[in-house]
Amino acid sequence: MNNLILQKIIHGYQNDEWIQQMGSPQHYDCMKPDLPMKNKREYFYRMSRRIQQAMKFYIDARDIKNDLSPTEMENVVEDLKIYLPYQSCFIQHETDKYVTNILIADLGDKTEDTDQDVLTASMILYGKDERTFAHDMSSYGYTYHDENQMSPYLERLVNKSEYTYWIKACPEDRIITNPDSDGKYTNHSLENWTAHISQCIVQLNVLLNYPEITIDKDVLGRPNNTVGHTELKNHKDSALRNRPKYQHKTLKLDMYGTPSGGEVSGQRSKGTAFHSVRKHIRRLASGKKTFVKAHFRGSKEVGVLTKDYEVVN
Repeated sequence: MNNLILQKIIHGYQNDEWIQQMGSPQHYDCMKPDLPMKNKREYFYRMSRRIQQAMKFYIDARDIKNDLSPTEMENVVEDLKIYLPYQSCFIQHETDKYVTNILIADLGDKTEDTDQDVLTASMILYGKDERTFAHDMSSYGYTYHDENQMSPYLERLVNKSEYTYWIKACPEDRIITNPDSDGKYTNHSLENWTAHISQCIVQLNVLLNYPEITIDKDVLGRPNNTVGHTELKNHKDSALRNRPKYQHKTLKLDMYGTPSGGEVSGQRSKGTAFHSVRKHIRRLASGKKTFVKAHFRGSKEVGVLTKDYEVVN
């Protein structure tokens, strides 16, 4: 887990400079009078306590070659029920450009019309290039629909939606939701913001439900509670980086693993250059999906290919 980013968020309520430098996405109405610093401190204090008490998951997504393709993700998620493994979770999802921090909870809420579970989530986004945080001081409700619809992960890619979201809480209604001149809602910033939250939630579910493609590790650290949390006088990176880590689970996609087996016999292998094949989906006769282990194919007599490729069912 990126402990420096986590500690900055947890101790942010103590640091007026950090609060003042917090950026806002385009869907947050900055034209209204700014909230008093006292209110902001109280807001981030409550968030700090909830993050400390939440079960923590770190998703290492910096290795882009291990990403599932959109088609693979669709195949994986179509039968997956989206849920939280604990009542309250903190997800930290790190790529080469961003560290996404999501606080999400299942408070037992249900929708009135469908009786579906409601997940409540907030996000703080850290951009590595600019070294800045962004947050919209809002929480969103999510419901995920039945498995006969398209994957929520693909909502942005295929223009179909399998989840519904709405604004659950925001100070002074600062989220811009006004329609355009044609009466259509076109706030792409809010759509992208909430879709990014959903993608991280779905990614957590994929990694927890498919151990065949996941490397997971339990990391020891201080318990997930507020015991020992104190006020800091020094908020420099060097001091925060050395704060004790919280216990958490690290998760990482592993589409290559340790290749098993040798050269595969058969007509195709004899005429194909030797190459590695990453793990890929296979649907069994029973309808169940599984992942084929990474392996080698082809003959070295024909040649050797060093570029990996993916096979999609």
